[in-house]
This record gives sequence, C-alpha cells and structure tokens, in this order.
Amino acid sequence: MTTTPADPMRLIRSRLHVDGSHTTSSLSQAVRRGEMLRLRRSVYVPASQWFQAYPWDRHLMAAAAHALWRPDSVFCRETALALHGLPLLRTPRVVHVRTARRQQVGRRRPAPMTGTASDAVVREMLSRERGPEGQRLTAHDLNGVSTRRVLTPEPSLDVEVLGGPPGLGQVLRVELLEAAVMDTLPRLRFDEAVVVLDALRAGRHRRPTELSQDSLGQWEHLLTSRMATQRWTLAWEVSDPAAESPGESLSRARMVEAGLLLPELQKVFDLPDGSRARVDFWWPELGLVGEFDGKMKYTRARELSGVDVAQAVFEEKVREDQLRALGLGVVRWCWPEASHPTSLGRLLREVGVPEG
Repeated sequence: MTTTPADPMRLIRSRLHVDGSHTTSSLSQAVRRGEMLRLRRSVYVPASQWFQAYPWDRHLMAAAAHALWRPDSVFCRETALALHGLPLLRTPRVVHVRTARRQQVGRRRPAPMTGTASDAVVREMLSRERGPEGQRLTAHDLNGVSTRRVLTPEPSLDVEVLGGPPGLGQVLRVELLEAAVMDTLPRLRFDEAVVVLDALRAGRHRRPTELSQDSLGQWEHLLTSRMATQRWTLAWEVSDPAAESPGESLSRARMVEAGLLLPELQKVFDLPDGSRARVDFWWPELGLVGEFDGKMKYTRARELSGVDVAQAVFEEKVREDQLRALGLGVVRWCWPEASHPTSLGRLLREVGVPEG
C-alpha cells in the first residue's frame, strides 16, 4: 500500500559551502545526537520523520534518497510499481534499481542509519520517538533499506520521469509502467499480483494516460519462461477493475485459491429506510453479502468522512441491519482473515459458499 505522509518528506543532501566547509560534518554530528538518520551516503532525514512514516513510505523515502545519491539510477520491479502509484500488498525489503553491468548485480546493505551514535543515544531516541500510529519503536525501525541491482534485460528499456514523494522537489527515473508490470508481476505471489493488476486495470496509478492490454502486450518478451507466462495469464484472468481496495483484491485471490464460487462485485441495494448500500461482494445464488472491513476505514473515519470512530462503527451496524431486513445474509471479515492462506476460505465455507 501507499499513502501520503502527514508532513512532506524532507531529505537533506550534504554539500560543499562556498567558504570551503562541508555540511557532512554538521549532519554527522546530528546523527550522533540522535536528531538525524542517514539513508544513503551523504543523504539524511530527520529521525522523527523516518519513525513517523509507514513502512511503505519508508521504502519510497529510501528510493528518493538513492536518487539523490545516484541521480542516474533507474528504478525497476516493485520499487517502480510503488513509484508509479500502484498498491503493493507487502512492502519491498529492498530498493530495486537497474544495472547494465553483470558484476554489479546483487543486494547491498546500506551503512548503519545511526552512524557512530552511541548505544545510549540510540536507546534514548527509540524511547523518545513514536511510530506512525503512536506505537513504541524497536531496533527493527532502524533497519536501513538495502539496494538490489537488477540486470537490464535490454539496453533500450524505456524510462519515465516521475516526481518523487511529496515535498522533495526532485524527479526520479523509473522504468516504463508497462515494462515494470510485465517484468515484475510473474515474480510476485498470486495474491500480490492480483492486488496490483486490479489497481492497474482500474486506472489507480500515476500515469495520466490509459493503460491498454495492447500496450502491455508489447512487453510480453519479458515473460522469459513458460511458468512466468502461466502466472501472468492466471493473474490477469482473475483480476477485476471493480475491486476498490487492496483488501478486496486480496480477499478475491483467497477465494480463488480456496476454489470457491466467486461473487459479483460492488452490488447496490435499495434499503428499507430509503438509502442505498453498495456492498463489496454479492453471491446472488445464496442471497449472501460479503464485506471486507479494513482498519483504515475506522481509524481514518474522521479524516475521510468527518465522523469519529464510534459513529462510523454505529453507522456500519445500522447499514448491516438494513441489509438483513431485506432477507440477506451478511458475512464480514478483516485483514487477519484475508491475510491468512486458509482462514477466509474456511469462514466462507461455514456460511455456505460452495466450490466454484
């Protein structure tokens, strides 16, 4: 997933002043005091900004830092998909960049983010700061994001220039969206690929122009094996632009994996009180409604709709009662059930969803 951080990201690149002094010294001192962290050589970020960012935003920050350090870098695979604005089910563990030199291929870990800061300073920083939802931090939050260099499949691979994360005022060189999709999706798990393709087909990405199946087909040569072609074909056949969130996409992938009858998406019902309800999933053969409840729906209730969490939960309960008053069955699930390989399938079988 991707979000827009609460505050614009601010990366600081060390530089030489006209008087001959260099900012590396002052920035290194700030790192030793626990005020700054080093993302890449000569690129720093305020510690509080890193800690308050979600994991997927940290990945984008690391990519932007890499671009400041190596402006000619071309981002690919999962990093390219994230920069193009497509949702990823799991945050990439590395920043993916292209290289034309085979000897450079592989993963490289960055230097410690805390530099030469003492253990006492690090402990104090972790106890002082808080995560994006106010949670306590651990040493895991100081794990830097590695770089994985991937061999360029062809010398003339097209590149798009995209604006970086908000507030950075920089541009990044990113692999063409179609090429990134065709090269990356067969390497992902089935559920991850469906999440990306649903958003892609619905137009939920940063490309201002429509992405067609024909334009994707021009890059089929990046499917370098029969297995890659089979994985791509299955994910494309299952994908549906009607899915409105990664959670809905993941849920449908779980239904496919469980061999269950697939529902209709985004069915609208006229309710007894005169209002209308659009539901995530609908099995007409069973008179059954399925609803995926994402945590963000409630934790961001005030921001999204102006109501507090308690009111959002109450309104959802009233909506469900209205659906049941129509004689419909309603089954709900959240991220834990959708994320587990078999939990959602078991839940749906218990309420009567048959094999497809």
